[in-house]
Amino acid sequence: ALPGADPLKQEGSTRIGARVLLRPVRDSELSAGGGLKWRHSNPVGYVDLDWRWERKISDGNLSLNPRTYYFSDDGLGQTTSLAWMKQVGERQMFQIRTAERTSESLEGVEFEQSFRFAWFRLGRGRGWVAQASVFPQWVNSDGVWANSLLNLTWRDSLYRKWIYYTITPQVEFPKEDGYQARPSIRVGLEILFGGRIGALM
Repeated sequence: ALPGADPLKQEGSTRIGARVLLRPVRDSELSAGGGLKWRHSNPVGYVDLDWRWERKISDGNLSLNPRTYYFSDDGLGQTTSLAWMKQVGERQMFQIRTAERTSESLEGVEFEQSFRFAWFRLGRGRGWVAQASVFPQWVNSDGVWANSLLNLTWRDSLYRKWIYYTITPQVEFPKEDGYQARPSIRVGLEILFGGRIGALM
């Protein structure tokens, strides 16, 4: 799915597989993976190729992430995201992200345009993130405004910095509801069995 889409609308990603770093290059990383994913309780084979590139430009970081994948049931597809992130204060970051997605199972092209602002509390894994996103689609030579959303996420440690919780109030304006506001609140829990908590942005 597009990176800014509502996680509750994204398909579950229970899978078993392997990933290998093919060729680390300056400012970029190329990797490939494959294995089995469970979709509607049925195993589906997949392979993917992922390239991540990042470079400092002016006072910010520009990152590009194209990914190509093949699922044995849905066929070939690809997603590409381009993001620019800049630190605007001692503990504040601003990000602009553009993404697109196509696949054999989709009609047309899906797009995302997101603006995100983070206030870090301690480190880059705790604090607030505000997001505003729009999701246009291009179907049969026609543009469609599929969805837009506003949300605010708070993430902090719950116990000894290996259990984290998130609270996200959100308002969506989906096309299927005639763009009427659809409020919701999402509560999440992250448990670390090693490594570090991921960055908010």
